[in-house]
Amino acid sequence: MRVPELIRSASKEHTPRRPVRVRMPVARGQVRVIRTSTTDQVSEHDAAERMVLVLRVDSPGGFSEVVLLHPYVELATRADLVVSPEHSTMPYRTVIETDTRSVVWTYQLDALIGELDSEALEAVGEVAVGGSAYRPNLVSGTSLRGRIDPRWEFSVREGSVVRSLAAECTSALLYDGPPLQLDPGCLAMKLLARCDDREEVMSRLLDLVTNYEVVLDLDDVMALEVVGALEVGSWVDVFGSLGDYLYKSLFWPLVEKALSVVDLSDDLVVEEFVHESTSDRRSEAGSFRRRLGCQPISASYVFTLDRESSVKLANEHGYELIDV
Repeated sequence: MRVPELIRSASKEHTPRRPVRVRMPVARGQVRVIRTSTTDQVSEHDAAERMVLVLRVDSPGGFSEVVLLHPYVELATRADLVVSPEHSTMPYRTVIETDTRSVVWTYQLDALIGELDSEALEAVGEVAVGGSAYRPNLVSGTSLRGRIDPRWEFSVREGSVVRSLAAECTSALLYDGPPLQLDPGCLAMKLLARCDDREEVMSRLLDLVTNYEVVLDLDDVMALEVVGALEVGSWVDVFGSLGDYLYKSLFWPLVEKALSVVDLSDDLVVEEFVHESTSDRRSEAGSFRRRLGCQPISASYVFTLDRESSVKLANEHGYELIDV
């Protein structure tokens, strides 16, 4: 479409007013642009400007919990919430990726794009723990169908994006905190064989092992033998050809580190979880004893509780769930 000459000439003479930017405090429910915390070059996928939903602001710590969002409704999965304009100040539908939850420095959060209402935020929480949104103009997507699903590669890239954006903050918070201890029940082969998203669970665990200090002690190694995780053949049975790679790159280095312990009196000082009764854990998951000074990594499928109750239990006792 051609711009009329009258408008063209008028626009040349017009001097736009200088915008005055007012920095609003970062708050829960806001949608903001995020930038990396360093000046280092990031990958092609990470370089694009992204939007995030703010879930929580920790003012004393200087960080915020966020999740990624995007406008591509056709790519929404079961872990995503599609929010219509009726529940936000944004003029188009947005997809909230509840499985990309992470922490970033609050100063990384830049321009304010919009806000979600309280009903949408409540629905985000429900979808995040495996539920479905049953409200007008708030729906979740359909489940991923494994690697053959056209949305698989997009989900993998989104995981890389959020790790890149959150790397510095996450590393600072975790490394300054206690080391992570792996619950052997996460690697119970009988449970993993029945897990719908076992590749995603292992991807999350591999990310933790690669980037943070994850430890096992000798007590854990004995528990791993009980749940069938010490045999490479068990991994191949569950994961196919990928099992050999996971066993050698993710699992066995942790076992070797535990077996190389010299000061046994120190490393065998353990403490049982309050919730560690037989009724709370599946028999296939075996037992777990918490090392003093460690933050445990577990999974909701380890427990006989439903997923939402497992999340509440994790929040209560302060441990990481690799499948949430």
